[in-house]
Amino acid sequence: MTYSVYDIFCPPYWWNTGNEGVAANLSEISVFDFSQPWWYRYINDDLASITDQSDYRLLGALAANVTEFIHPSQCGIWSWTDCAEGVWDFVLAMTNSMIGRMHICGDFASLSDEKKSLLKEACAFYKSYRHIFSSCRTYHHTLPEAYTHGGAKLRCTKLRAGNNAEAVVVAQRVGSDTDSVNVKFPGLLPGEYTITTYPSSEPVTAASAMLASEGIDIKLPSEICGRAVYLRKNDN
Repeated sequence: MTYSVYDIFCPPYWWNTGNEGVAANLSEISVFDFSQPWWYRYINDDLASITDQSDYRLLGALAANVTEFIHPSQCGIWSWTDCAEGVWDFVLAMTNSMIGRMHICGDFASLSDEKKSLLKEACAFYKSYRHIFSSCRTYHHTLPEAYTHGGAKLRCTKLRAGNNAEAVVVAQRVGSDTDSVNVKFPGLLPGEYTITTYPSSEPVTAASAMLASEGIDIKLPSEICGRAVYLRKNDN
């Protein structure tokens, strides 16, 4: 029998990596097969781990096109800060790892104040919903495209919590002519939901019926950009 270990949610920790800057691992989630020897668990604890940081604009394509049978908690995706030049470019890099195990690395000390603020906001936003990885289902709102240069110019992935009271959507635009994505949320528990967005915006509320029928238009104002949206049912 395979057991999932989801309770190893350590707080963010940072370590010096010499000339490579500083790295942060914001959550550690592993899937172990406890019927196997201890050494097998460590060799096979990751089904998908992306370590190629050189072309971060393509990293989100993997998460957008991965089969639904691979759980987001099994995908460790990098957010690489040093390659991103503009602000929206930087936001795209941050959203790469928001639908999997978050790994952020780069020379944080050299970032502008605006990018440092976006980095801190990304960490806090991710921590607000990462608990849903213990039980969630993945929905892909963009057609599968090759994980290659020029592929998946518009991608959108939704995670819905197993309790049907929370959901997360990450949308990315990489050279696409489309500047928005509409995502509907059928199957949520009836009630009012609070919607928060990264980068920051004022929280808004919406009824589950409206979310199911009309959905949310996620604006992608720059040719290279990304957004993340988190919905959570309000307490009655």
